[in-house]
Amino acid sequence: MAKIRDIRNNIDQIDDQLLKLINRRGELAIKIGQEKSRGNSSKHFHVPHREHSIIERITQNSNGPFPDESLKSVFREIFSATLALEKPLRIGFLGPETTFSHQAAMKQFGHSSKFIASPNIESIFRQVEKDECDYGVVPVENSIEGVINLTLDCFVDSPLLICDE
Repeated sequence: MAKIRDIRNNIDQIDDQLLKLINRRGELAIKIGQEKSRGNSSKHFHVPHREHSIIERITQNSNGPFPDESLKSVFREIFSATLALEKPLRIGFLGPETTFSHQAAMKQFGHSSKFIASPNIESIFRQVEKDECDYGVVPVENSIEGVINLTLDCFVDSPLLICDE
């Protein structure tokens, strides 16, 4: 039992170090948010390609026991919490909560984002176009209908772009 206690003490020390590093990351994110606000680039707080490059770097450099998907999930939540310190993202999704769209939104943007349920696909597009939401998560296909033509039609009629799938 003494050996287990020693190992757990080591884990506790690592947890304390992780906490300090996460808080330091948060402090730096706040500074970035302040700089972005000064530069009047408030619309571009979220930089998805930066997150993708970090995830790619992390998974390539990992030689430990954690699978890539686990690392991606952990870092997705770190990104979400960090971004919430700068400017919480508002994410529109086809509601209600617990739908596949809601689950996809949480997986993509992390739990620290603000999720806004919408009654239909068109309203998600309108919310993003009117800057009521920063991003919208819409279904492109499902197991019942296959391709959802309404979503594709909305993209044709809208200036919005697909940023991830």
